[in-house]
Amino acid sequence: MDVSPVSAYARRILTVLVLLFALHAVADDLETARMLFLTGKYQSCLDACAKVEKTGNSDEDWQLLAATAQLQVGDYPQAEATVSNALTRSTSSIQLRLLGVDTANAVGNTTLARTRLREINQLVAERPWAYRDPADLVALGRMALMLGADP
Repeated sequence: MDVSPVSAYARRILTVLVLLFALHAVADDLETARMLFLTGKYQSCLDACAKVEKTGNSDEDWQLLAATAQLQVGDYPQAEATVSNALTRSTSSIQLRLLGVDTANAVGNTTLARTRLREINQLVAERPWAYRDPADLVALGRMALMLGADP
């Protein structure tokens, strides 16, 4: 069956619109999951994170939220596993590494926690221009305080 150029173009436009709607829906779901966390509904937040993970979404924000919720409910080994797995995909994330300091300390691995602090320092030294957004700057400030910088 031969498809006219107009209908092929319309199909492409429709595909782009569907993808944009899907991305917007994921963003809304992330905000909903964050609200669940902020209102103390940690298990519901974790359920939302698990649902998204099953779709194959490995976005850093979801991983950060999942690990933070796991820490909050006391599931320290799972929080550490979440951070470690996320770091294999987001190798330059200082936010994940900083959360990983907390998860490593929670499971009693202080050596790993110190290593992650050094890795943050190394990443920022090599590419300071890559860490200019507000969340990264907050992570850098927290790291500096952990290392004993004067507030």
